[in-house]
Amino acid sequence: MKQAWNCTAITLIPKVPAPTTVKDYRPIACCTTVYKIIAKIRTKKIKKVIECIIRKARSAFIEGRSIVDNILFSHELFNGYSRKGLSPRSVLKVDLRKAYDSLDWQFLRSMLTDLGFSQKFIREMNQLSMQKEFKFHPKYKKLGVTHICFANNLLMFCRGDKETFNRFSNASGLQASAEKSSIYIVGVAQHIKEQLIEITGYAKGSIPFKYLGVPLSARKLNIQQCLPLVEKITERVRCWSARMLSYSERIQLIKSVLFGIQTYWAQIFLLPKKIMKMIETICRTFLWTGSTDYSRKALIAWYRICQPKATGGLNVINMKIWNKAALLKHLWALAMKKDTLWIKWAHIYYIKNRLIEEVSTPKTATWVVMKIIEAKDEVQKLRSIHNNLINTLDSFVKQGKFQIHKAYVQLQLQFPKVDWKSIHLHAQIHPRFKFHIWLAIHQRIATVDRLSKFGIQVQLECVFYAKTVEIFDHLYFGCPSTNKLWERVLI
Repeated sequence: MKQAWNCTAITLIPKVPAPTTVKDYRPIACCTTVYKIIAKIRTKKIKKVIECIIRKARSAFIEGRSIVDNILFSHELFNGYSRKGLSPRSVLKVDLRKAYDSLDWQFLRSMLTDLGFSQKFIREMNQLSMQKEFKFHPKYKKLGVTHICFANNLLMFCRGDKETFNRFSNASGLQASAEKSSIYIVGVAQHIKEQLIEITGYAKGSIPFKYLGVPLSARKLNIQQCLPLVEKITERVRCWSARMLSYSERIQLIKSVLFGIQTYWAQIFLLPKKIMKMIETICRTFLWTGSTDYSRKALIAWYRICQPKATGGLNVINMKIWNKAALLKHLWALAMKKDTLWIKWAHIYYIKNRLIEEVSTPKTATWVVMKIIEAKDEVQKLRSIHNNLINTLDSFVKQGKFQIHKAYVQLQLQFPKVDWKSIHLHAQIHPRFKFHIWLAIHQRIATVDRLSKFGIQVQLECVFYAKTVEIFDHLYFGCPSTNKLWERVLI
């Protein structure tokens, strides 16, 4: 490869507000276009075989695997950690230092050779620059799993030594970041815990803790653990409060940004009802007031706003219903016996060669898995006389992928379509004017008669035609000034 193609500019992005050391920066490589094209071609070739050569324990950057699988499986890993009398077990939460700092390229070349890649391919990649005596964590021997990994987040679970990781580290050059790593131990005496902490050099961890962006707990998710999600949404709204945004601009931000923030959590857990209500309150308050300060002011009820446009709403996603629809995706994967670790675990210990509709909610499962299996009740409401549970779930599948939106539409309450839907769905009308028309149709415009009902002292007469009180029908259709305007528009 020509040297000019392989030229890379490194930019340092601060991780913290006031960086003081090199570790406080994140290096970003700015590669040439030709370099990216070559790398993309190489990636396309690897993609054909990567599913076969990378174990299921690693779920990052491989098509068909998801970060959600690791989170669900890790909850089973910590199931019962809060109980007394457990057998000895430990989990090491290891944060790997960035591969570009310490990866041994000779190790990578050896791995590619052993996996059967051609020497030509290995040279191009270079230019682009189970022990039998291992003691498994209880219940994990059937799966033959000793760890799960997503990017640089590694969870190792066993009966307590770090020797395996040290050997891998020495061979590959990958090292743990001790200040970001921790160890979780149960079922052993205090002095043994202290010895293990001293041997590993990791801090003693406590449950719950944050894993891959969400709280990982041995018990059901509570309000306190979900508050970071609410705070994140509140902070985002606070950034917009100083801007003079119109109603239509606010509704677009709610649909895209605020809904996107909670999506990651909602597709994993069944969020507490109080948290969902808090998020809806933030969205409703921001829509009608433009701020984060709590207010009961609302021109139109939130449930109407969440209705489809054809039935008179604004098609804002109802987060409670979407949360339930997202859980149906996991239920479908469980019924289809998808090839992921948490599903294999559930079938080995809970389902045991039975149909998913015949399985009662297992009392020994984690609360996350229990909620997924209990989601069968939502499917029962949708299934017809001739359809079983699996056929109903399959109706939400397109090209082999479960469509959450399809399930969401079916779970929604059905409302009659309105006569003026064509106006609301018209693509050529400016969003700001369209929102005003929507308010006018619902007769929620701030006319004088409505303002006086709220105790606001204003002049009752119409500003264009002082002989009549300003009410909705007069302002839009009865006022002589309005009639002249309609004549000019309709001619």
